[in-house]
Amino acid sequence: MSTGRMVGTFSRIRHLRSHQPLGPIVRIAPNHISIADTTAVEVVYAHGNNALKAEFYEPFVTVSTSVFTTRDRAEHARKRKIVSHAFAPKTVLEYEPHVREHLGTLL
Repeated sequence: MSTGRMVGTFSRIRHLRSHQPLGPIVRIAPNHISIADTTAVEVVYAHGNNALKAEFYEPFVTVSTSVFTTRDRAEHARKRKIVSHAFAPKTVLEYEPHVREHLGTLL
């Protein structure tokens, strides 16, 4: 395991341990919370939840914004519509055999 992966792993472990005494939602900075609850994924990341993406995403913009980095609602909706078919449950399930086939190579 590389040093970077070890540091990242230890950081995640320490981060998750902070939830043990404090619960599934922990305030980690004035404007940041950490949620360790799988049932919250749909609520937090749901389309149309009216949450704006934070400035955190701006450093990820390279030449232009992507569906991941776009903070403007109208632009995000347009870009999301273009790629939404690729993330439909049926399509994702169709990818699974290909992912499993190449998983050993990636690890």
